[in-house]
Amino acid sequence: MGRRDRTAFVDTALQEAVVNAVVHRDYQLTGSQIIIRLFPDRLEIQSPGALHNTLSEENLYAGCQPIRRNQQLAGFMRDFESPITGTSFMEARGEGFLNLVRDSIALSGKRPEIKRIGEAVKLTIFAATYHQD
Repeated sequence: MGRRDRTAFVDTALQEAVVNAVVHRDYQLTGSQIIIRLFPDRLEIQSPGALHNTLSEENLYAGCQPIRRNQQLAGFMRDFESPITGTSFMEARGEGFLNLVRDSIALSGKRPEIKRIGEAVKLTIFAATYHQD
């Protein structure tokens, strides 16, 4: 049969996760950095800074509009198209996170997890699993 490539993550979900980490991180936390860890069953992206203002993890899953911590950076990301997905790096409607959740569940069957870790937010996206044919 040869080799068969299978998608572990949805490209647009990965783009949304990384862009969110860059745009919504707290740049006032000096000496901090975005950390991306890839495991066989998941991808973890940890971004410095707690969720902005009164936003909670469950509010994000419910579709609450995030308040952008870095407005100029968000505007910059909206103006450029990703060569991977063919879409803007950031959309303007505030639906990107819900699209990430929906697409990830459709592929892996698991809802991505958001957790506060000290002064950081960690997003875990689960990889799709395939059975040998």
